[in-house]
Amino acid sequence: MEKRIHWIDVLKGIGILLVVLQHCIGLSGNTGVSSFVSVWILSFHMPLFFYVSGLVYQEKSDNAFFAGKLRTLLLPVILFSLLNVIIKCTCRVLHIDVLYEFLNFAGFWFVLTILYIQILYFVLEKINFQKANEWAKVIIAIIALLIGLYYSSIIQGNESTIATTLVGSFFFVGGILNQKYTLRSHKIVRIVLSIVCLSAGALLAQKNTPIMMYSSNYGNEGIFVLAAICGCLGLKLAAEIISECRVLEWFGKNSLMILFTHFPVHRCVMKILSYTPIDMILQSILGCVFVLMIEIPIVILISKYAPILKGVIKEENNTTNNTL
Repeated sequence: MEKRIHWIDVLKGIGILLVVLQHCIGLSGNTGVSSFVSVWILSFHMPLFFYVSGLVYQEKSDNAFFAGKLRTLLLPVILFSLLNVIIKCTCRVLHIDVLYEFLNFAGFWFVLTILYIQILYFVLEKINFQKANEWAKVIIAIIALLIGLYYSSIIQGNESTIATTLVGSFFFVGGILNQKYTLRSHKIVRIVLSIVCLSAGALLAQKNTPIMMYSSNYGNEGIFVLAAICGCLGLKLAAEIISECRVLEWFGKNSLMILFTHFPVHRCVMKILSYTPIDMILQSILGCVFVLMIEIPIVILISKYAPILKGVIKEENNTTNNTL
């Protein structure tokens, strides 16, 4: 069995921290610096996880593949959706429907999109797609991206699983191809390249509208693709540089649980902070810190008393990165 790769968990950790920060900024108000940061994060944070999903993708037998994906991706979605139903029914019985707006879990669309992308790629593998050379895969991924962006431009503002799956497939295939090609260079070179990529992505993002993959809003499609690629590559290089950061590694290992559970936490935290005279930028930063601090015991409790919510049917030692 392959061992976990530390820098991939660190990369996922950075990604989920940026997701939490962006959501906190969204509830505190986008002005000045916070607007700059929010637009930059939105330009790549979803493509980043599609890319990471490709980085950790492994060829498996039919049974192993579907059993693994249904357990680690679909099962958590189903269970948290059921929890939402229970919370909603409880709030309705107690005549406190407004409380449900704060307590419901979310993020399911994104996990399901990753599941659809991996199933699509798995099916293509069965028709000898894995034997295609890299250029053929790149061409097919670009075609999927163009179709997805074109369809998104038609239905802009509306949710579309087809559109997000096609667009996300481009970054997923990029991650798969990147498994074979890793930059072997001096640490200083990687630091410089990381800064260049992240800076270029941030500047490009400011030339575009805020990206909302969920509702098929990409603004200028060309700028979106370039900014997302810059963000993904820049953070990949950064993660390789700080691969020994155990805090980020822990958050990366638990990114799926944090994705689902941080929504009610961040709504409550930001609601409380909204009553304070604290500046919006500081509200966002404090909100992110408080949410992440609260998430630590939540994830620990889930791991100890309700591991099935993580897709863990029986006690196991997860030694690979092949989860969100």
